[in-house]
Amino acid sequence: MCSSDLFRPVEIVVDEIELYYKELGICHIIFWDDVFGLNTNWLIEFIDKLEQRKLLGKFTYDIHVRASTVTRKRCELWKKMGVISWNMGLDFGDDAMLAKVKGDGSTVQKNKEAVLLAGEYGFKVGASVIFGAPEEKFEQMVNTLIFLQWFGEQKFAGKIHPNSAIWFFICTPLPSTKWWEWGIEHNRFDLSIDLDKLSLHNWKDHLLLDESVSEEQLNWIHEDAKKHMVGINGSFVEY
Repeated sequence: MCSSDLFRPVEIVVDEIELYYKELGICHIIFWDDVFGLNTNWLIEFIDKLEQRKLLGKFTYDIHVRASTVTRKRCELWKKMGVISWNMGLDFGDDAMLAKVKGDGSTVQKNKEAVLLAGEYGFKVGASVIFGAPEEKFEQMVNTLIFLQWFGEQKFAGKIHPNSAIWFFICTPLPSTKWWEWGIEHNRFDLSIDLDKLSLHNWKDHLLLDESVSEEQLNWIHEDAKKHMVGINGSFVEY
C-alpha cells in the first residue's frame, strides 16, 4: 500500500462537499483530522477539483493541525482552499516532554513557529496544553506556563489572530492508549476504575501525576494557568 492509499480519494470528498452545498446549503466544514494537508499532492488536487466544480470560495473551513507538520507551502494551500482557523494540540512548553510524547519532530520552537505562521496567514488559532503527564516534573510544567505567557504576548502584540485562544487540561489516561497502559502498569488504577474520573477537567483525581510533584505544586500550576487563560481568552470556565 502506498502512502496515498491512506487518504480518501479526492473525487469522493469533493462529491460530498458538492452535495452539502447544493442540497443542504452548508458553507462551512470542519476537518477534524490532524493529518489533513499532510499529503500536499492530495491537497493540491483537492483544491483543483473544488475550482473545477466552482466550489472554491463557496466554503470556509476549520482544520486540525499538528504543529510539527506546518510549513509555509501548506499555509498557502490552506489559505487558497478557504481555511479560516486551526485547532492545534501544542501539549507542552518543554522540549523533553514534547520529544517523549510526540517524537523528535515536536519542539517548543516548532510550536511557536506554527503559531506565528498562523498569524501571518490570518488563521485563527485554537490551541491546548496539558499538565500532569507521566514523568513530567514541576519545572517542566512551569515551562508550559511560560509558553502560555508567550502565547498571550504574541496575541496582544498583534502577531496572531485577535480571536485566537488557548486552553489547558489535566493529562487523562483514556482506555486503550499508552497512558492507560502506563497507569495500569504503575498501579495508579485498575480496570474497576470509575470511568467518570476520566476527564480532561478532573484535577482532583490526577491519575498520571509524577510522584515528585506535590498537591500544593499542582494546585499552584492550576491556579496560575487559569490566570493566563483569563488574560488570553478573556474568561475561564471552571469544570
